[in-house]
Amino acid sequence: MTPSCEFTQRHYRQILEQARSGSFELFPLRETHRLVPGKKQIVLRHYIDFSVEDARRMATVEKEMGVTSTYCVLLHAPTYHVGDRGPYRDLCDILNMGHELALHYDINFFEESKIPPVEGIEREAAFLGGLFGTPIVSLSQHKPGTDGFFTGVGSRFIDAYSPRLMKEIRYISDSKRAWRAGCVHEHLETTPTMQLLVHPEWWEEGEEQNRRKTIARVVRQCQDNITRLMEEYAVSMEGGPAAGGQTGPLG
Repeated sequence: MTPSCEFTQRHYRQILEQARSGSFELFPLRETHRLVPGKKQIVLRHYIDFSVEDARRMATVEKEMGVTSTYCVLLHAPTYHVGDRGPYRDLCDILNMGHELALHYDINFFEESKIPPVEGIEREAAFLGGLFGTPIVSLSQHKPGTDGFFTGVGSRFIDAYSPRLMKEIRYISDSKRAWRAGCVHEHLETTPTMQLLVHPEWWEEGEEQNRRKTIARVVRQCQDNITRLMEEYAVSMEGGPAAGGQTGPLG
């Protein structure tokens, strides 16, 4: 049966099932030492551009199917912060499922902040690794098509955009919620070795939505999280000034 090419977790499961039944090995960036062009292998990575919640759900699907992958964390994301309790817990869950956390660095941020890119990458990798207690050995640039490919990473990290992973094998991405050369499942019969990039926020738990509705759902997630945090803060402040007119420990 030909799978229906929809951006749902149901179809994502179908893709993984088809790959596994076709004898593909699937592994994260940190294991690219195993890569042999021409062999049935998929280097699987994800960008967490907007929603850590969606990333955790996708990581759970992969865990259930015996697949490990790389989740690239953007420290300057507009919709989440790794130090907040919710995203931190979700990223810990992803790590505890056996997946890899990698750095999704923003070259434009370094330029605007007048930080040398290599220095910025090393500092951010050290911060991310220290926060989660795991070595950061892999990374991937944010928006290289807009900011230009940065080629100065060197050999310290596994670079998702290195020639070995972009030119020697096929690169397939769902960027902007669109397959550039057809859904990845269409390539499993003809492409033995590939790097697959999947953005978790595009893949709905239920029925497929159009791109605008998916974006609206992610925005609602962010709004709900902010509302919850503000309500928790308000509750913690209830009771007003302490005796004697002085404020309590929270101000």
